[in-house]
Amino acid sequence: PPVGPETLGVLAGHHETLERRTALHARHLALNAAMKPVGAWWRPYYYGDAISADEAVREEILAVREGVGLLDVSTLDKLEIRGPDAGEFLDRLYTMAHANQPVGRVRYCLMLNEMGSVIDDGVAYRMAQDQFYVTATTGAVARVYADMLFWNAEWRLKVDVLNLTGAFCGLNVTGPKARQVLETLE
Repeated sequence: PPVGPETLGVLAGHHETLERRTALHARHLALNAAMKPVGAWWRPYYYGDAISADEAVREEILAVREGVGLLDVSTLDKLEIRGPDAGEFLDRLYTMAHANQPVGRVRYCLMLNEMGSVIDDGVAYRMAQDQFYVTATTGAVARVYADMLFWNAEWRLKVDVLNLTGAFCGLNVTGPKARQVLETLE
């Protein structure tokens, strides 16, 4: 991506703070969540007020390791990459190959800059031959999307990049008993 100097006026000027909330924000508050900003998003840090934050986090970790946990991952960047060159586009952006990724499969994504430093990681799910659903971390949402738009314009491949981050809620059910919980859903 292009790199240019920032003027002192830009760095010292007034900055607006964007605050985003997930679709489950009110539910988190109703469950007595202590909220914490992560990037532009407000996310639960822990639940409950009768114990310390460290103790609450420790209890949640144990609950997930031994049972099941539910995580609101709505803040993860959600991008749709579609078009006949979608696989090649992702091959150029990430260290893993995606052009040969079977439909219906998920692959880990690691994005590096020109110097080999990690920019972000996530997963790419191939929805169709010409369509991928890609996630990125909460803190890198703007950078990954901007980089994709830049390289899409530079390479002139036949792809569209859609930012769906605000369009979908995301939940992660995890832990050794996650499958049991999911099997009860209809």
